[in-house]
Amino acid sequence: MAPVTHIVAIKFTQAQAEVAASLTTGFFALKDLVRNADGEPFILSIRGGPDCSIEGLQKGFTHLFVVDFASVEDRDWYVQKDPEHAKFATQLVEAVGLDNVIVLDFQS
Repeated sequence: MAPVTHIVAIKFTQAQAEVAASLTTGFFALKDLVRNADGEPFILSIRGGPDCSIEGLQKGFTHLFVVDFASVEDRDWYVQKDPEHAKFATQLVEAVGLDNVIVLDFQS
C-alpha cells in the first residue's frame, strides 16, 4: 500500500486576499474534520500556503497545498465520499476571486 500525495494549486485574484486567507484556514482544518467510514481521522498531513517562488513560473497560481494519505483508498474516500471535503470543495469552487484550480496526485 503506497502513500498518495494530493496536490492542489489555486489561483486567486489579488483583490481577494481575505477570501484566500479564509479558504487557507479552512483547508488546514480538514485534517481534523475528515473521518473515514470508521469515524477515524485519516489525513497524514496537510501543508501549504501562499506562493513564494522566485522563479516566475507560477502562471498566476497563488496558493499550493499538499495533502498526504496512507493509501489510494484513503484518498478516494476523501475525494468521493467525505462530507467535510465535499463542503469545503463547494466553498472553494464558489469563492469570489477564484480563477482556477489544478489537482494532481502521485504515489511515491
